[in-house]
Amino acid sequence: MSLRVAPADPALARRAAAAANAHRGSLYGPAVGHPTGGLWGRLAVSPPRSPPIEPTSGTIVAPPAFELASDAAEPMHVDVDGEVPTLEAVCPTWSYPIAGETALVLFEDARAGDAPVLPVQSHPRRLHVRHPVGLKTVAASTLSWKPMRDAETGQTGVVFLLGADRGDADFKGAARTAPRSEGGRLAEARVEVNVDAAGELARVAVVQSDYFPMAVAAGVASASSLLVFEQPEAHLQSLRALRESLRAGSDPELGYAPTSELCVTPAFERLLLRHNPGASGDDNDAARRTWWTTRQFLKTLSGLTADCVDAYTLSELQRTNAHELSHEYQRWRGSVV
Repeated sequence: MSLRVAPADPALARRAAAAANAHRGSLYGPAVGHPTGGLWGRLAVSPPRSPPIEPTSGTIVAPPAFELASDAAEPMHVDVDGEVPTLEAVCPTWSYPIAGETALVLFEDARAGDAPVLPVQSHPRRLHVRHPVGLKTVAASTLSWKPMRDAETGQTGVVFLLGADRGDADFKGAARTAPRSEGGRLAEARVEVNVDAAGELARVAVVQSDYFPMAVAAGVASASSLLVFEQPEAHLQSLRALRESLRAGSDPELGYAPTSELCVTPAFERLLLRHNPGASGDDNDAARRTWWTTRQFLKTLSGLTADCVDAYTLSELQRTNAHELSHEYQRWRGSVV
């Protein structure tokens, strides 16, 4: 028999009765029951449609899929139409300034990595060039020489270094990796010359400071960074014949891209060959004679190259009726020899 003390307060009595009827094992009283329809029943309500979507019988055309095509990164091409004159493989010399300290003028193929058609003029009317030829200038203020000997063939010659004094303001931006000529001057270019027993030119090579075989193969340096003339006089004869053919205009398919030639300037003519203190007097005299012959060859090459450039440009101007450039395309001749 158990004794239970009755509470004096009626409210406490009701709580005690409720606790007696609670399920055993519950800490907080009876368990919460599931509502009608489950716990998520009241939440599963579809949102209203505003405005209502009416059914359609037509076919819905989906927008085009977005994709990164392989040609998405290619440069924008210029649309060519019949109203815009388009020159073929012309060097727009009128668009390139040639500074007074320029000694060499080189030409490079601008096709690689560029759009095939480029605008070169917008006033007084538009003018395009398809596959243009670029123009590059090389500045120099000093001229020195060193003896040269081929380790494989044993052939000897002279290398002339066209350089720039380190203190010159015009050449403060010269590359630090460029080779140095006599006295610590930066060599912007070099001219390698071999002569035969009669003192005639057997080989002439014009090499730029950025020339490196792997750089040319990778497209970092242009092919014109190395120009080799194995038979200098024969090369001049071929240019003379080409000039006559271009001027005659008998072959409409004949063109000319001067990427294998160069031009020189009055600043090139003013370069004075410095004495090499490490060589004998006879060797210095022989180097001066070789330089005089080399300079005459490069001057003749320059004149023939400029004549061929102008003759081909004129033929293209006449073909496309771009007469507004008839007095502009030869303006560069005042800067070259």
